[in-house]
This record gives sequence, C-alpha cells and structure tokens, in this order.
Amino acid sequence: MKELKSRWETFNLNIWKAMGIILCALLPFVHDIITTSSGELQIWIPNLGIVEGITDNDGLFLGYSAYRIFLALVGMQLSSFIAWFLVLDFSKGKSYRFVFIFPTVINGYQLLLMVFNLRQTSLNNWNYKIFILLLVGVLLILNFYLTDKNAKTQTKNKISEY
Repeated sequence: MKELKSRWETFNLNIWKAMGIILCALLPFVHDIITTSSGELQIWIPNLGIVEGITDNDGLFLGYSAYRIFLALVGMQLSSFIAWFLVLDFSKGKSYRFVFIFPTVINGYQLLLMVFNLRQTSLNNWNYKIFILLLVGVLLILNFYLTDKNAKTQTKNKISEY
C-alpha cells in the first residue's frame, strides 16, 4: 500500500512537470491561441478592455504595432527565460553553474524591457547590456573562485587529474 502511494505521488509530480514543460513550449504560440489572425481576441475570451486601455493614441500596444505581436515576442522571450532558468536550477552543485547565469540574466533583462515598454529608452542600448553582462560575469567569476568551497573543488579536480 505504501509503495502504491509512493508511485502515485511520483506519477502526480511527473504529470505536473510534463504539463509545465508543454505549457512552456506553447508560450511562443499564445498569440495564436487567444487572438485571431486579424488581431482580435477570440470569442471565448472575455474582453475586459485591457488591450484598449494599454493601447496608446498611435495605436501601439506597449510600443508594439499590435497586441498579437507583443504576445508573440514576449511569449518567445519568456519561454527562453524559463528554459535558461531551469538549466540554471538543474545545474545546482556543479562547478560550471555560474556560466548559466549569463543567458538567464540577459533574457530576464530583455523580458523586462519588453514588458515595461522600455525598448525605445537608453536601457536598451548595447552599451548598457554589455556593461550589465560584464559586471554580472566578473562578479560571478570572482565569487566562484574566491569562495572557499569552490576553490577546494577546483584544487581537488586538479589533483585528481594527475
């Protein structure tokens, strides 16, 4: 009975993980699910006036020409961010984990620029992105090599090579 309960819990956990992976893979296609090809909301989605409320006088939705385009680009960026974040999470305890922080930070930064309509600001210039990437990278590398635990691991790995 105990083994059956354990198997059922494992099955439930795996189902939720599988559903999460499928939903993450579908994020780039959310615009196809909730809008028509003309950009109108599907009939089955209640119109709460959010799209019209955020659209500016020029007809732009958060700086994008249409709500559908915004959903497509944010869906792709969010899917990429979640994937890199999961890679970062799965690499816990590995000596090379800090490398995965670079794409996670850059994807997160770009996602924030998109969602908060900051694409046309100086925050979206390459000099800021490169500066943030280099700053985060240098700090992570320094933290990695200056931490006693990682220094011992690196020393142990070098000794075991010989």
